[in-house]
Amino acid sequence: MSLTRNTPMKRTALKRTAFKVKKRSEKTRTKQIEAKLDDLWSNAVKVLAGHKCEMATLLDSPCEGPLESHHIQRRRHKLTRFLVENGCCTCSRHHAELHADIGVEYENCYLLKGEGSLNRMSALAQTQYIRPDYEALEKSLKQILKENTQ
Repeated sequence: MSLTRNTPMKRTALKRTAFKVKKRSEKTRTKQIEAKLDDLWSNAVKVLAGHKCEMATLLDSPCEGPLESHHIQRRRHKLTRFLVENGCCTCSRHHAELHADIGVEYENCYLLKGEGSLNRMSALAQTQYIRPDYEALEKSLKQILKENTQ
């Protein structure tokens, strides 16, 4: 029997080979820790806002959709990424509006957080990257959640 390109090949028993178990890379562990911290940060921002959209009164429009946490300084800025002062609680509609227009975002975050807080976050975001202490961040976020949910 000749095999052509379209003829399925018969499977035969393969020798068992020992697979090396790869250790998780440092990058993978860091991503897992950051994902956990993102969840804690998001919950802390929502708790501090009283589980209400903080943009509803500023944008003078009704809320739609579930609550989300918005980073004022983008997530790529590692020094401000997990600071609760760098977040505000919004509904999904207002979150989309904030991302659609940077002028609207800045103006409303300015009104919500104040000039001092925004200047501090901006300065931190522009500083040279220093790897954050993930354990300390996790501990502080859990403490915020504990204090505000009792």
